[in-house]
Amino acid sequence: MYEFKGIDLSTKYIKPSTWDWLCEAGDDPNSAINCFLYDDGQGMMIWTYSCFEDGDMLPDDLAAIVRTAYERDWRFIVLDCDGADCDLFTSYEEEWD
Repeated sequence: MYEFKGIDLSTKYIKPSTWDWLCEAGDDPNSAINCFLYDDGQGMMIWTYSCFEDGDMLPDDLAAIVRTAYERDWRFIVLDCDGADCDLFTSYEEEWD
């Protein structure tokens, strides 16, 4: 049996500018990361192994999440407005207000 590992995070763990960067990356087949929007832009699915393990070429906040994903063998990262809280990452919640 195959175990599909990943994490579901609140979007508060990335900056709004990183969200905008991801939205543009999702439309660019040559971007540094493979991701796509779902639920009319309420969430984002990121394929962890579509980018470099060290997060090179990614915004710093997203790079920290990607590095942790590699360390923990998470194959996908979900960022969602209803996503879970996590003590592993810095919150940028005040920037979303």
